[in-house]
Amino acid sequence: MPTDTTSGKPAAFTAPATAAPAAALRPGPQPNATPRPAPRLLVVDDEELITKALARYLGSRGYEVETAGSGEAALETLGRSQFSLMICDVRMPGLSGLEVVPRARQIDGDLAIMMLTGVNDAPTATGALATGALDYLLKPVTPARFREALDRARERLSAPSVPKARPLVRLLVRDDTKAFLLALDRVDRIEADGNYVRLHSAGKSFTVRMAIGALASRLDCDKFLRISRSAIVRLDAIKELHPWFHGDYHVVMTDGARLTWTRRYRAAAMPELGGSAS
Repeated sequence: MPTDTTSGKPAAFTAPATAAPAAALRPGPQPNATPRPAPRLLVVDDEELITKALARYLGSRGYEVETAGSGEAALETLGRSQFSLMICDVRMPGLSGLEVVPRARQIDGDLAIMMLTGVNDAPTATGALATGALDYLLKPVTPARFREALDRARERLSAPSVPKARPLVRLLVRDDTKAFLLALDRVDRIEADGNYVRLHSAGKSFTVRMAIGALASRLDCDKFLRISRSAIVRLDAIKELHPWFHGDYHVVMTDGARLTWTRRYRAAAMPELGGSAS
């Protein structure tokens, strides 16, 4: 397996001895066609040599490329710019690629994502695809394999878009005597409890059988914010925010509850809230 002689890690990309024909990858206009803007790609890897190599290869074939050296930097970049495709390493310090994918999809639901990894194991591949990645490439990536993956990404981007599911407005809940539909705009906060969630509303709590990740994907992102792996809050029910240690924040709710907004989830959310992760 080829290695990066500087870091000793497997090389991310094996350049061809003879460059492939530019037309095989270049998204630019064909003869007599109307020119179109080059697709914008974001390459995310903590190894600078890898991001430079991929950016150089893709740029030479007509793509507009930006790079990010961490998951946090990638989310900030996605918050201020729009991309057609993100190519992201799985294993990085801080936010891993598997953690970046669902948050990137929250920022841009139309973003196509390909994952890179130097480890060939089925659970990692399954996890990457389950979180919303389009493809999973094992380092070192050959030009032929890379072209195939890019072709699939272009097919996905050109396919008719599927209407997104409408955000949930209410949930069926039960108390001691009855079942009823609880309006979610009356829910202040949601906490995970294994395969269940607890919805807190007007001093009462209701348990619903649903994983917090599944519920988070169906909530209105203009009204609700996931602040940790185990907590979601309604934005209008936040009373105060207090800086805490290591980039975390304490969130004080209007019902008096105090929760922790973790650094990782804050990094994902700040671009949408008009701030930075720092």
